[in-house]
Amino acid sequence: MLENDKAKLIWDFEFKLRKTTTSRRPDLILEEKDEKKIWICDMACPQQRNLEKKRDEKRTNYRQLAFEMRERRPEYFITIVPVVIGALGGGMKHAMKEMAKLFKSQELVVKTAAEMQKVILLDSETLLRKVLSGQVQSD
Repeated sequence: MLENDKAKLIWDFEFKLRKTTTSRRPDLILEEKDEKKIWICDMACPQQRNLEKKRDEKRTNYRQLAFEMRERRPEYFITIVPVVIGALGGGMKHAMKEMAKLFKSQELVVKTAAEMQKVILLDSETLLRKVLSGQVQSD
């Protein structure tokens, strides 16, 4: 966790909720204290054909967490931000739209999206090489 007088950034933290749910550990929670906003961010990298399904799944999974956060902190505006980029780098238009909720500068959104896409493509290439060489069994 990182915190100063303006913002708080939480990662790798499991929230305790009243209702039993498996989605209690988002990738990031960003809190902006001055503007009284909290963003629940969760990222995924599914196959291209599952992009929309995964995006909807992320929103649905974190509704309970957002609901309980609103109850505990009614003065804050809570937003769920699913950043979903396909395993082959697709879906960037939606991902950039979601990231725009986090960044005030469009330039920063574009740079961050480009870096994320590059990492995903390199990891997909590495996995493909392992599968083709027989180091990893494919489904």
